[in-house]
Amino acid sequence: MRVMSFVALGAAFSAAAPAMAADEGFTGARLEGRLGWDNLQTRADIPDPIRPAQRVSAEPLDSAFSYGIEGGYDHPVGASALVGAYAGVEQTGAKVCREISADDLGCGKVKRTVSAGVRTGWIIGPGAMLYAKGGWSMGSTRLGYTDFDAAKADKDYQPYARKKTRSGFHLGAGLEVPFGFDLYGKIEYAYTDYGRDSFTVPTGTSATSDDVAASIHMRRHQAVAGFGIRF
Repeated sequence: MRVMSFVALGAAFSAAAPAMAADEGFTGARLEGRLGWDNLQTRADIPDPIRPAQRVSAEPLDSAFSYGIEGGYDHPVGASALVGAYAGVEQTGAKVCREISADDLGCGKVKRTVSAGVRTGWIIGPGAMLYAKGGWSMGSTRLGYTDFDAAKADKDYQPYARKKTRSGFHLGAGLEVPFGFDLYGKIEYAYTDYGRDSFTVPTGTSATSDDVAASIHMRRHQAVAGFGIRF
């Protein structure tokens, strides 16, 4: 009889556990607005315009505001944990430029980024949840390279410009707090890596052998605040 009582108690607790997590206001469908501070870091590697046999590496960075939206769904796992999926889109104004030599300037910029991933959360007390997240990101990037000597010598000179959508990954962690009335707020750190990309910069001469091979690696560090509603 005592064994049966313990079995019944355990079954009752297991049935109630998801409800306990849900009662904290962390589960179900959600939609949020996001405002962040971005730090864009770029590592560029290109032949030295003065000494072509050597290469120049530069790691310029820039910071700017970002904004976007994110939607997702979280499901309780036990009394104090949850798993969820999400997707979102963000825009940033961060742009990096670096003088390669006295007469050459290289720039990189990330515009729109679309992301999707999964997250795991842990309820750490009444009205507070820590979570970790990770997934895939796809960013619209712009690269530019200007040879000012060539521009002075040729009035028809056009700076090199390249647009490309690049895929990578992101990782992050944050703290989420419900406010009641199905509203919540959060603060979050996220790191996005767009990977390394190789390309050829035309020099403007008729000989394609004069073109130079370059590579670039773009990364983003973000501090984000979000405010949303659950349905």
